[in-house]
Amino acid sequence: GEANLKTGSYDDAIFDFTKALDLVPNSIPALLGRAEGLRRKAKYDEALFYVNKALLVDPENIPAKILLAKIYMSSGDFDLAFEVLNKLLEDDPNNIAALLTRAEVYRRSGQYEKAITDYTKVLDLGEEIVLNTEDRVEALYGRGETYRLMEKFRLAFIDCTE
Repeated sequence: GEANLKTGSYDDAIFDFTKALDLVPNSIPALLGRAEGLRRKAKYDEALFYVNKALLVDPENIPAKILLAKIYMSSGDFDLAFEVLNKLLEDDPNNIAALLTRAEVYRRSGQYEKAITDYTKVLDLGEEIVLNTEDRVEALYGRGETYRLMEKFRLAFIDCTE
């Protein structure tokens, strides 16, 4: 399932995670994997069903909350996405996944300065902690893309070449 998500084979991923759920109905990885596949196919109501089912199994599951915010963002419900992410960041202001997701929500909702702030915070945290390569690339790409949208092309170029 995970490999199919990464390669963009969302129907196959959904199939794989459905088979896993047939074996272990409350498997959080399978519930979240199926929800992510459905989100990528813009089947937001179905995706919400599975992510909420995961949250019933484990109400404090951070990856489930991040995915919930991404589903809201993808469906255009930015206010609900911000609500979920701001609560996560209230509990842990340095949550990299929540910061990156909130930055993306800011960018998609046209709040570019706030997006830049969150992307920069992630990169600054990377100087204090070991930031994995994927998160660093996501922060640089997201900030660069935001600068591009702001028509700050020199700054966009710097981030995209770093």
